[in-house]
Amino acid sequence: MLVIALSALAGALVFPLSALGRTSLLSVSKEWLLTLVGFWLVLTFWGLFYSMLLRSHLGLSRERALLWAALCHVPLLLCLSLVAALYSSDSANYAYAVGPYRLVYQPIAMAYVLAAPAMAEALLLAAYRWRTVAAWLPLATILLVALVLRAWNLGWALPALFHSDENHYVGEAFTILGNRDLNPHYFDNPSLAIYLDYLLILVLSPHVQAFHAAAHLFSLGLLDPRGDYLVDIAARAVSAGAGALTVVGVYAAGRDLFNRRSGLLAAVLLAVAFLHVSDSHYAINDVLATFLLTISFVSAVRIYTRGRATDYLLAGLFGGLAVSAKYNMGFFPAAILVAHALRLRSERISFRSMRHQVPLLAAGLASITGFVAGTPYSVLDFPSFVAGFRTQLGYGARPWDGQEAGIPLLMYLSTLLHGYGLAPLALSAVGVLLAARRHPARTALVLVIPVTYLLFMSTQQLFFVRFAITVLPFIAIPAGYAIDRISRRAASPRWAAAAACATLALAVVQPLSLSLRHDLLLGRVDTRALAAAWIDANVPEESTIAVETYSQMDGRYGWPTGKLRGTSSFRIKDDQGMMELLKAGFDYVVVSNYGPEPWQHDAGAHGLLGPYSQLDEAGQLAARFGPGAGGADVPYSADDDMCTPFRNLGVRERPGPTIWIYRLARVSGTASLP
Repeated sequence: MLVIALSALAGALVFPLSALGRTSLLSVSKEWLLTLVGFWLVLTFWGLFYSMLLRSHLGLSRERALLWAALCHVPLLLCLSLVAALYSSDSANYAYAVGPYRLVYQPIAMAYVLAAPAMAEALLLAAYRWRTVAAWLPLATILLVALVLRAWNLGWALPALFHSDENHYVGEAFTILGNRDLNPHYFDNPSLAIYLDYLLILVLSPHVQAFHAAAHLFSLGLLDPRGDYLVDIAARAVSAGAGALTVVGVYAAGRDLFNRRSGLLAAVLLAVAFLHVSDSHYAINDVLATFLLTISFVSAVRIYTRGRATDYLLAGLFGGLAVSAKYNMGFFPAAILVAHALRLRSERISFRSMRHQVPLLAAGLASITGFVAGTPYSVLDFPSFVAGFRTQLGYGARPWDGQEAGIPLLMYLSTLLHGYGLAPLALSAVGVLLAARRHPARTALVLVIPVTYLLFMSTQQLFFVRFAITVLPFIAIPAGYAIDRISRRAASPRWAAAAACATLALAVVQPLSLSLRHDLLLGRVDTRALAAAWIDANVPEESTIAVETYSQMDGRYGWPTGKLRGTSSFRIKDDQGMMELLKAGFDYVVVSNYGPEPWQHDAGAHGLLGPYSQLDEAGQLAARFGPGAGGADVPYSADDDMCTPFRNLGVRERPGPTIWIYRLARVSGTASLP
């Protein structure tokens, strides 16, 4: 107990030294002393409570429990070296208490005081409960792989926000902060993601200075002209974390529907799924909404397997939150209804029994609560909400600018073949057939959401590859089941395990290689950043620049260069528009092969087409930056969505479009667009 008390005292000294600075025994203030005593008591009781935990859960004797608790607190004695340094060196004390890096040193020291004993205690419990740890180790490993794939190069392109939808959420959150009005006045998308970003702003804004100090101390070379880098990367981290946790949801659903191994195999397939990995790098709503939908589905599965009231409430609540993140998650009630019906059928209860419909009503009320909690102004500003929802619904009637109309289901199939994988998709089909023979009710439950979703989306002309993310968790589950059933046909358990590993290895080759290639590309300089650097170095200060909107190189996307701030942006649709641009008097024009019109679909392979070809006649090509090997062009693909590449990864050397910078003949007058 004495060791615990002394170690706690050593750790407690860090807090008054960080908050109030160095003092002497003769001039110690009451506040300094109270801070020391308070944290000493907290750390001491922490150690004693841990010893009690060891006695009650592990059955250790009092002496042994106190010994282990004391050993876990011993790392706190290292804090005495910090105390000695601060009292023996004025320069060390200045750096820690006053210098610019105090915002880094002090949090690290205080975090050590809390983390060191906690980690030691966790390792001790793991050693005693190694069988439990071993049982959870496969899922923990899968979760770690999923998180690494989604967090790798998470700060891609910052401070620029190349995914235009990121500004719909982070930008709207800053607007709420600036206007001091919680009503986003934007309902084309629901509000949950906006409010999460707003919460991140409130929590992280006081720490921006410390973040910059840490970046400078560790020479990270971060550019943050708007001061929102920390919020931007945190918003992306929310997507990455939600994407990784979706893997856990898939495991839980697969385990409850079939068995543990099916759940683990399904979790592996989703963990490496290229489409899911790439979209988890964006601070948008798709991955977050899919995570919430998956958790709702897990609860729906448990409605069928055990039927507790909490299962109904959680299925409804998380389903409502999912819709509050993205409207097209609104098909979640299908799983609840099917699970409820299957539950009543298995217990031979009449569907006309009103008493047994009460849980279903509770799920409905919980879903409304979840949606309104995430989008409160759907009620408080109902007319604006209805108008925004109708606008969003109207987008589905036609393809987006630059997209060609196609058969929706074939576009989803093409996306899944590339973004999920040929082998995984084949295994999903096999799994559905196998499960339908042995477990028809469970198969119906796992298919109801993706089938309903795809049936509705097949009526919509608007398509982006991210729309297919919604179905990934649900098709991964039967794929995991298929691998499990195929491997069990082996002659012995050893061969069954080998067959499962071999089948899984073949299934993950394509998605894992694409995910790794994608993440590697994100760590390389984007063509737009290369173009911006060239403009900084070569364009005179007094020059005027016009930037094509779809190149995303104007000031709205957070470029650090002053020469790209305040530039005019344009979108050319015909020859007349190009003629007006050329007569506007700009010195430089920046264009890309991400333009919206059909004539640019092959621009990457053949140069500028359509009205853009006039630039070759009216000006001189000053610079060109291509994303292929050696700066070569890469064919335009609407699937790239102007953010990170989805197609043609193998021929890319870096992300971004092909950028052309033209120097035009100066026309008298002020440069402006009509």
